[in-house]
Amino acid sequence: MSNNTKEIMLSRELESICQYYLKEFKRARKTVSLSRLESIARKEAEKARRNYLTLSRPKTCDTSTYINLWVRESLENKFYLETLSKVNLKKQNSNNSNIFIKRLSEFYKILPFELIKPLQVKIFQAPLSERHKVWEDLHIQTVDIERKMQKLLIARKRELSKINQLPFIDIFLKKYKIPKRDYKEFNENIDNLIKDINSRLPKTQNQTKDFYSEFNLPCFICQLTFFPFNSQKEVVNFVAKEYPVIKRFNKKVKIIKDKEKTTSTIYRKETDTIEITMGNEVNIRHQSVVLIHELGHAISIITNLAKGDDLIFSKGKYGAEKEAIKIELDILKKASKQLYQAFLGEVLITFCKVLFEIELNRKPRQNISKLYAKSFNRCFLGARQKENYLYILEEDLITSPFRKLPHAVALYKLLYKTKD
Repeated sequence: MSNNTKEIMLSRELESICQYYLKEFKRARKTVSLSRLESIARKEAEKARRNYLTLSRPKTCDTSTYINLWVRESLENKFYLETLSKVNLKKQNSNNSNIFIKRLSEFYKILPFELIKPLQVKIFQAPLSERHKVWEDLHIQTVDIERKMQKLLIARKRELSKINQLPFIDIFLKKYKIPKRDYKEFNENIDNLIKDINSRLPKTQNQTKDFYSEFNLPCFICQLTFFPFNSQKEVVNFVAKEYPVIKRFNKKVKIIKDKEKTTSTIYRKETDTIEITMGNEVNIRHQSVVLIHELGHAISIITNLAKGDDLIFSKGKYGAEKEAIKIELDILKKASKQLYQAFLGEVLITFCKVLFEIELNRKPRQNISKLYAKSFNRCFLGARQKENYLYILEEDLITSPFRKLPHAVALYKLLYKTKD
C-alpha cells in the first residue's frame, strides 16, 4: 500500500471519528461544529505523528492506528469535559430545581461519602466473630438511610432517562456496548449458571458458621490449602510463558502499586505503554488473581493494537472485559484447577452485586436490606440471610451505577456451558 493511499485512508478515518463525536455532542445537547472538531483532530493528529517518532521499540501499533487512537482520546476528553455536570452538594438547598441533586445532597448528609471507606475498614478488619457487635456499636441510622436511598434512586432514574431519552437499563447497555441479546440471555439463564457454579465450588475445611453471614464475603481463594504463586514476579513469569506477547513487550507493561487508587489498566499514548495500577488488595492471593486479570487486559490491548483496533472504541467496556476475562480464565485453569474453582466464588460475588442492583433499580421502593440478603442467597445456595444492611457501604451504588454489569454479562457468556 502506497503512502498516498495510507494518508487518504487515515483522513477518512479521522473524518469518521469527528462525525461520531459530532453526534455525541448533539445527543448531549451541546453545540459544537464539525469544522471545530476537524480542526482539533488535525492538530492532535500532527502531535501524534511527531510523538510516534520518539517512541521506543517495539511499538504496539503502526502510525495510522496510533494517530487514530490519539485523536479519539483527545476528542473523548473534550466531550467529557464539556458535558460533565459539576455538583456542589454544600450549596444545595430545598428550593433546588434539580430533584436528583437535592436527593443526592440529602443522602450524603445522613451518610457522608468520606465516611464509607472508614466504616468498611472498621467492620472488615475486625475478626469475623466480632463484626456484628462492631456494627451494632456504630448505631448507623439504617432506616433513614434506606428511605433516602430509595428517593435518590428514583430521582436518578428519572433524571438519566429524561436526559438520555432511553429506558434506565438501556443507558448502561449503550454506555458499555452490551448487546441487548446478551443482557436478555443473562437474565433468562443466570440462575442455571449459578446452580452449576455452586456445584463446582471447592470443598473447604475451615468453613465457620459465619462463612455465609451478612458480615462476610465468602472467599474460597483464601481457603485453599495450596496456592500456585508466592509473588508478583511469579505471576508475570507464568503469564508470559502462556502468552509470549507479555515477554516481548515486557518493557512496555508497567506495574505500579498505589493503595490509594482503584486497580486498573490503561494505555498511555504519550509513551506507548500499558500501565497496570494495583490497588489495595488484601493479600498476595488476591493480588495475584487481580494481576492476572489486568495482564489479560494488557495482552488484549497489545494484540488488538497490533491488528489496528482500538478495542474500547470498537467494542466498548463489555468487549474489553470479555477478552480480558477469557484470558484470565485460561490462565487460572492452567495455573491450578483448585484456584480456578475457587475463583468461581468471586464470580458469584459479582453476580450477587449486579443482580441486586438490577432488581433495586427496577423497583426502588422495597425493603433494600431484605433484597440484598435475597440476592446473596440467590447466588450462594448455602446461605440463609434474612436481612443485610451492608449494601449501604457499596459506594458504586451511588457513584458508579452498574459498573460491574459488563463484567457480569461477560462472565455469564464465557461460563454458561451451552453458550459461546
